Amino acid sequence: MMLGMDLITLPVPRSTIGKESPISPAPSPKEAVPPLPSLPVPPLPQHLIVELTALETTVMLNPEKMKRVVFNLVTNSVKFSKKDTTIKLAAFIYGNKAIIEVTDQGIGIPEKLLPEIFNISKSGKRKGTEGEKSYGLGLNICRRIVEAHDGAISVKSEENKGSTFTVELPLT
Repeated sequence: MMLGMDLITLPVPRSTIGKESPISPAPSPKEAVPPLPSLPVPPLPQHLIVELTALETTVMLNPEKMKRVVFNLVTNSVKFSKKDTTIKLAAFIYGNKAIIEVTDQGIGIPEKLLPEIFNISKSGKRKGTEGEKSYGLGLNICRRIVEAHDGAISVKSEENKGSTFTVELPLT
């Protein structure tokens, strides 16, 4: 799969580190290059904490595709988390990789489903906590996008405690 790649540098403002807010569409930071189109997120009673390392980092990626990955992971966390829980989105550098993590306090993923979670599978489809329908395509799309960026995606999950999805991308 060929993706249009852009070399972008994203300065991360310190004012966003550790802030907690209800999930809602957030304005793009003025410093972000290039500006990305916003994706609508319906207001829900979960809380989103965003933790970004205050470093200037360069990663070769397709911003629209990577935004899709983050959007899919966060909306899945919303779909499978109950009201008044916290969802954490973190981005940081570890070694020679950029790491993006989405952690929730949701219903978790049964251990028997974990080996197939990134594949298209009827057995992996479950309804959300509010009865939302699932098509079983989002995590497969995430895996394909991340792998097209020479990265990796993984999950750690425990039923009734939550999940952490981790995206690892090589630094340039």
